[in-house]
Amino acid sequence: MGIFDKGIVGGKPRAFKKCPECYATLLVNVDRCFSCKAKVGPVDAKGYARRPTDWKSYFLCFLSWALFGLYVWWVFFKEKNG
Repeated sequence: MGIFDKGIVGGKPRAFKKCPECYATLLVNVDRCFSCKAKVGPVDAKGYARRPTDWKSYFLCFLSWALFGLYVWWVFFKEKNG
Protein backbone atom coordinates (compact mmCIF):
# COMPACT_ATOMS: atom_id res chain seq x y z
CA MET A 1 0.00 0.00 0.00
CA GLY A 2 1.73 3.14 -1.23
CA ILE A 3 1.14 6.77 -0.43
CA PHE A 4 -0.71 7.28 -3.74
CA ASP A 5 -3.39 4.60 -3.18
CA LYS A 6 -6.21 6.85 -1.97
CA GLY A 7 -5.03 10.06 -3.62
CA ILE A 8 -5.89 9.75 -7.31
CA VAL A 9 -8.07 12.75 -8.15
CA GLY A 10 -8.93 13.62 -11.72
CA GLY A 11 -6.37 11.13 -13.04
CA LYS A 12 -3.52 12.80 -11.15
CA PRO A 13 -2.00 11.08 -8.12
CA ARG A 14 -1.61 13.21 -5.02
CA ALA A 15 0.92 12.53 -2.30
CA PHE A 16 -0.44 15.03 0.23
CA LYS A 17 -3.70 16.44 1.51
CA LYS A 18 -4.55 19.26 3.92
CA CYS A 19 -6.43 18.83 7.17
CA PRO A 20 -9.80 20.68 6.98
CA GLU A 21 -9.52 21.73 10.65
CA CYS A 22 -5.97 23.04 11.08
CA TYR A 23 -4.67 23.03 7.45
CA ALA A 24 -1.67 20.87 8.29
CA THR A 25 -0.14 18.98 5.36
CA LEU A 26 -0.71 15.23 5.66
CA LEU A 27 0.17 12.17 3.65
CA VAL A 28 -2.71 10.83 1.59
CA ASN A 29 -3.01 7.52 3.43
CA VAL A 30 -3.41 8.84 7.00
CA ASP A 31 -6.81 8.78 8.72
CA ARG A 32 -6.07 11.19 11.59
CA CYS A 33 -4.28 14.54 11.66
CA PHE A 34 -1.06 14.51 13.67
CA SER A 35 -1.55 18.12 14.74
CA CYS A 36 -5.18 18.42 15.87
CA LYS A 37 -6.07 14.68 16.06
CA ALA A 38 -9.18 15.20 13.87
CA LYS A 39 -10.40 12.35 11.68
CA VAL A 40 -9.80 13.05 8.00
CA GLY A 41 -11.24 11.34 4.95
CA PRO A 42 -10.07 10.96 1.36
CA VAL A 43 -8.63 13.87 -0.59
CA ASP A 44 -10.92 16.03 -2.74
CA ALA A 45 -10.17 17.78 -6.04
CA LYS A 46 -8.66 20.84 -4.32
CA GLY A 47 -6.26 18.82 -2.18
CA TYR A 48 -8.15 19.07 1.10
CA ALA A 49 -9.20 16.06 3.13
CA ARG A 50 -12.94 15.53 3.41
CA ARG A 51 -14.54 15.68 6.82
CA PRO A 52 -16.17 12.40 7.79
CA THR A 53 -19.88 12.52 8.63
CA ASP A 54 -20.54 13.14 12.30
CA TRP A 55 -23.46 10.75 12.86
CA LYS A 56 -23.57 11.38 16.62
CA SER A 57 -24.44 15.03 16.04
CA TYR A 58 -27.21 14.16 13.57
CA PHE A 59 -28.66 11.63 16.00
CA LEU A 60 -28.57 14.07 18.94
CA CYS A 61 -30.19 16.79 16.82
CA PHE A 62 -33.00 14.44 15.76
CA LEU A 63 -33.50 13.24 19.33
CA SER A 64 -33.61 16.83 20.64
CA TRP A 65 -36.24 17.85 18.08
CA ALA A 66 -38.31 14.74 18.84
CA LEU A 67 -38.22 15.46 22.59
CA PHE A 68 -39.10 19.11 21.97
CA GLY A 69 -42.05 18.05 19.79
CA LEU A 70 -43.21 15.64 22.49
CA TYR A 71 -42.98 18.42 25.09
CA VAL A 72 -44.98 20.85 22.92
CA TRP A 73 -47.63 18.17 22.36
CA TRP A 74 -47.78 17.41 26.09
CA VAL A 75 -48.09 21.07 27.13
CA PHE A 76 -50.45 22.41 24.44
CA PHE A 77 -52.33 19.57 22.75
CA LYS A 78 -52.84 16.78 25.28
CA GLU A 79 -56.40 16.57 26.55
CA LYS A 80 -56.70 17.12 30.24
CA ASN A 81 -58.80 14.72 32.31
CA GLY A 82 -60.95 16.57 34.76
